[in-house]
Amino acid sequence: MLVTEIDMVSPASITECLTLISKFGSDYRLIAGGTDAVVRMKEGKWRPKVWVNIKGLQELRYITEKEGAIHIGPLTTHTDIVKSPLLQKRPTFLSKQLVK
Repeated sequence: MLVTEIDMVSPASITECLTLISKFGSDYRLIAGGTDAVVRMKEGKWRPKVWVNIKGLQELRYITEKEGAIHIGPLTTHTDIVKSPLLQKRPTFLSKQLVK
């Protein structure tokens, strides 16, 4: 399989994503962009039938506090964490930018 010979879907919502992956059984892989996926495919490591690109699911990009705990979504970027007002007021290593 060449890298260009893949099926990719980009669901518009979490509900659509869950519906799609329930149809694919176990022969899918979630990606959020795909840079690592291309490398793994070229190495012959990842060969799912379908790639599900979740990068556009903004509801997975969040930093919230609930019942005293901080919750960080799986699509939250490092920049989001560093700039988060919620994390800035907490003594946490996540929001401290290292300067050399």
